Amino acid sequence: MAPQHTAGFRPTQDWLDDRPARPSGTVSLATQETIGSSQWVLELRDYVHEPALVGALRELAAHSGGANPFFEPEFLAASVDRLGEGTKKLMILWEHVGDAAAARLAFPVIEDRVGLPARRVLRAWSHPFAPLSTPLIDQRDAEESCRRFAALLARLNLPGGLPLVFEDLPAEDPLARPFAAALRAEGLAVLVADIRRRAGLPPHARLPVLEQRRRRKELGRQFRRLSDLGHVEYEKATDFESIIVRFEEFLLLETRGWKGRRGTSIYVIRKTASFARQAVASLGDRGRAAIYSLRLDGHAIAALIVLRSGGRYYPWKIAFDEHYAAYSPGVQLLLHASADMIATEGFVYADSLAREHSWAERLWPDTIALQTLVVAAAGAAPAAQRAAGAVARRAWLRRLARRLLRLDPPLEPPLEPPVEPARGSGGE
Repeated sequence: MAPQHTAGFRPTQDWLDDRPARPSGTVSLATQETIGSSQWVLELRDYVHEPALVGALRELAAHSGGANPFFEPEFLAASVDRLGEGTKKLMILWEHVGDAAAARLAFPVIEDRVGLPARRVLRAWSHPFAPLSTPLIDQRDAEESCRRFAALLARLNLPGGLPLVFEDLPAEDPLARPFAAALRAEGLAVLVADIRRRAGLPPHARLPVLEQRRRRKELGRQFRRLSDLGHVEYEKATDFESIIVRFEEFLLLETRGWKGRRGTSIYVIRKTASFARQAVASLGDRGRAAIYSLRLDGHAIAALIVLRSGGRYYPWKIAFDEHYAAYSPGVQLLLHASADMIATEGFVYADSLAREHSWAERLWPDTIALQTLVVAAAGAAPAAQRAAGAVARRAWLRRLARRLLRLDPPLEPPLEPPVEPARGSGGE
């Protein structure tokens, strides 16, 4: 049965069942509409790493402005079968013009439970190794792609009527802003369940720690004392072979530290180590990863892995030798890498990927506001409200626990996130 090319077409299950099998996985849901000469199709499909889909995602990533390296095919290929539980799916928006098809917006999705008490949701697949949920969006006409996605999502019956959650979505990032704006404009129930911040590095930035005379002198003194122990130098590995060698060095450094003692270092967990090796090697092979190291007599005492997409940089993992903690090797290395990134032609921004109130906030001058966005059709607003409330309570309890451990004053109790009124729902 051929698909119908009519605006607002919603496929029946019979239509889905009659579709020929496609190599890139089972299509769970699809809806489409025709705008002029373009046919727009939104699919939620199993993620299968195969050439046609990889090529489409790679082309989309090339036009995404570096919004999210973790949703690009190299990183997904390494992580999808090794990290997390459950089946990973892909939400992908296609534009068909004649016989040609191009991916215009995409992100991986997993069915999950979030908040307290835990609520079932479909969640854009961010996780501790990829704490960013910005979709890949074609920036050549981002507003158009976002509008088409929102219009089709509003008509899409998600499995179980579950809300769609983006846990690590930048609130003010120019690459993410049109996405959230289009969801609201379409009349979907959109809730912001949690807002937090992490360190960011803009172009032409002056590093605050180097603006403080006392701290600058202390860092200089520490570096001179370290130099008394032997020959100290910085190294930046960018070619494939060097990255492979330096990554194994990084794993050894991390395993010797507190993460190794706790059993949480990358090397300790076999699947995690396999994922990380493939991710760094694949990105390094395409010139999108670098490993900085601070070396004493040729031996690394600190190492930093930085991923790059477009002009955006993402310091991914850092480790240092605790025997040299008195010389602040991690701080010294991050400051050196920061200066190198700022000086690189085409540098747009760096996202620390660090948790809120991390030590990176004392080194970098900017912060990134992140929000948890809960999205549902207007008719599923109660489910979205329950999920958003659960996320807000969990976030508040986590902050309270951190403050109690630091003996800080308790926080105000959380308020239930209000649902933004859906257009035409009587809330205007």
